[in-house]
Amino acid sequence: MQTVASLAERLDMTAVEAVETLRKLGFDVESVETEIGDDQCDMLIDVDEDPSALDVFLREQQKEKEEKRKKAERLQKAQAKKRAAAKKRDEAKQKAEAEMAEVATETEFTAEELDEEQGESEGTEAEEGEPLEAAEVEAEMVAEPAPVEVEAEEPETAEAVILEPVEEPAAEILPPEDPAEAVAAGDDAHAREGAARGRGHESHAHESTLAKAEILQEQEERNRQRKKERPLPTPDPDVVAAVIRRDQEKRQGL
Repeated sequence: MQTVASLAERLDMTAVEAVETLRKLGFDVESVETEIGDDQCDMLIDVDEDPSALDVFLREQQKEKEEKRKKAERLQKAQAKKRAAAKKRDEAKQKAEAEMAEVATETEFTAEELDEEQGESEGTEAEEGEPLEAAEVEAEMVAEPAPVEVEAEEPETAEAVILEPVEEPAAEILPPEDPAEAVAAGDDAHAREGAARGRGHESHAHESTLAKAEILQEQEERNRQRKKERPLPTPDPDVVAAVIRRDQEKRQGL
C-alpha cells in the first residue's frame, strides 16, 4: 500500500487536493501520509485524468446510499407489518378462546336446564302412564275370560274318555239271577258314576285356577316387554329454544 503523498507525486494534482478529493468521496483520510487502498488509488487516477469523473463517483455513491435507505425502509415496514400481524393473531386467538369458554359455559348451563326439563317431562309421563297401564291390564283381564271356558271343557272330554272303559265291564257281566243283587249292582254303578263326576268337577275347578294364573303371568310379561320397547323421550325443539332464549334474556338483564 502507498500513501496519498507518494501517489500524488505521479499525478497532476497535489497531495492536499488528493486528500480533499478522497474526503468528498466519503473516505476517512487524516493526512497526506495516510495509506490508501487500490480502489482509492484508481479513483484518484480517474479524477486526475478527467475531473468530471468525480461527479460520476458522487452520483453513484448517492445512488447507493438511496438504495440502502430504501432497502432499510422496506425492511422496517416489513418488520412493522410482521409485528402487527403477530399482534392481530394473538388478539384473534385470545378472542376465540374467550368465545369458546363462553360457549362452553352456555352449553353446560343449557344442558343442565334440559336435564331438568326432561326430568319433569318424564315424571309427568310416568304419572299419566301408570293409570293408563292399569286400565289396560284390567280391560285385557276382563276381555280374555273366553279361553278359560274353552280350556276347561277339555277335562270333561278326557273324563268321558276315561269313564268309557268303566262301562264296558258292566256290559260284559251277566245279569244276576236274584233281583236284589241286580238292584245292588245298579246302585254300585250309579255310585261309581257320581264319584267320577265329582272328580271331574274338582279337576275342572283346579284347571280353571291354573288358567287364570297363566293369564295373569302372561299379562305381566307383556307389560314388562311394552315398557322395555317404549322409546326414550327426545328433547322438544320448542323447549330447547325456550331455554336458550331465557338464558339470553338473563344475560342481557345482567
